[in-house]
Amino acid sequence: MKLGVQGGSRTFERLPHSDAAALFDVEGGVVREEVAAGGATASPVEPGVAAEAGLALLLVHGRGGSAEDALELGRALRRLLPTGARGESSPLYAPQAEAASWYPSSFLAPPERNQPWLRGALELLRRSSARLEGLGFPRRRQIVAGFSQGACLACELVGREGGRWGGLVAFTGALPGPLDEPLSGYGPPDPEVEQPWLDGTPVLLSSGDPDPHVPFSRVRETASLLERLGAAVTVDRYPGRPHTVLAAELQRAAQVLSV
Repeated sequence: MKLGVQGGSRTFERLPHSDAAALFDVEGGVVREEVAAGGATASPVEPGVAAEAGLALLLVHGRGGSAEDALELGRALRRLLPTGARGESSPLYAPQAEAASWYPSSFLAPPERNQPWLRGALELLRRSSARLEGLGFPRRRQIVAGFSQGACLACELVGREGGRWGGLVAFTGALPGPLDEPLSGYGPPDPEVEQPWLDGTPVLLSSGDPDPHVPFSRVRETASLLERLGAAVTVDRYPGRPHTVLAAELQRAAQVLSV
């Protein structure tokens, strides 16, 4: 999904799949670049105000999209959030996949077909989250939102990492894995831990049905698993909706995140 991007200064930080890194500063439309050896991915950061102002949004673009697309989606969502703690001051952070794809095959493919790219993408999101933590936004104040392939990756990040997040919004996405195999490997490594793995994290899974890429049966399966892990899950089904994000879905996301 392509979204227009409006003006404003942004910072670009390259967060690597390897150990390489580079920094981009966008000031008045002028880009300063420091290049490091090795492959890396660029991620625009739209700065907000002081961390005490509220939540940060970690935004994950879909296949063929860009970090700038994700930022535009984030702006649209941010405008609908209540002012103050979750309003216009919330910073946006959007990593960029190499070659505009987080992993090569369908999210329903056998796991080995998407490795090592999926592991690298998850590490990139972990670094993005850590970057926000360094800015004063712990995970309980981070909203992770994505579209399509990015929504699948957002679900995987929150499901694997656990803990209380500010929220998870998956626009047409679900946990990866073949349809004929149960979802597994999520939850605390120690089964004796009594604290719910996702500790009440608000989750919205919003999708069209049918969708050419994400079967609604997997959306429901994802919802059931996340609920068992302790998330507060809302599932919205839009019959006949094309592979996009509707204004009504953004409004619904704002409602879920504001509870």
